[in-house]
Amino acid sequence: EAPTIDGNLSDPAWARAEVIDQFYQDQPNVGALSTEAMTVRILFDENNLYFGIYAYDQNPDDIAIRAMYRDGPMFTSDNVRIILDPGLTRRNGYSFQVAASGGRRDGLIENNANILYEWNAIWDSEVQVVDDGWIVEVAIPFRSVSYDPNQTDWGLEIGRTIRHKNE
Repeated sequence: EAPTIDGNLSDPAWARAEVIDQFYQDQPNVGALSTEAMTVRILFDENNLYFGIYAYDQNPDDIAIRAMYRDGPMFTSDNVRIILDPGLTRRNGYSFQVAASGGRRDGLIENNANILYEWNAIWDSEVQVVDDGWIVEVAIPFRSVSYDPNQTDWGLEIGRTIRHKNE
């Protein structure tokens, strides 16, 4: 059962997904627990990979809501990023970012050195700012990424930028 991509995690499908809720900083305090809670749920069906992310914020009025257009400057906004490495190469993959404003950016990662932001995939996301943070839902069609259907293990990195904390 696919969730409706509307920035709301109340779909019954999300309730059945396992919750990932332990995240660590890479800036400014490498290895420290994140100062704000975040939960991530992942689902898939025959067509898409789905992410439901709840980015809690103790000071929601401080959420930076700036990058509003496709391939805009994500570094100016609170955002989440999903990096997929379907080949488990640990050097190539796909980057998908969504800002708290709803702006999106995607890129093709080459050899851990370059991200080609000119690459544009077909995918969907919706954001909703709520009283205690913001929610993003993402649907990435499997046809938008190259992968071997026989390989069941993929590399995955999920990150968040909390602009008002420089975290």
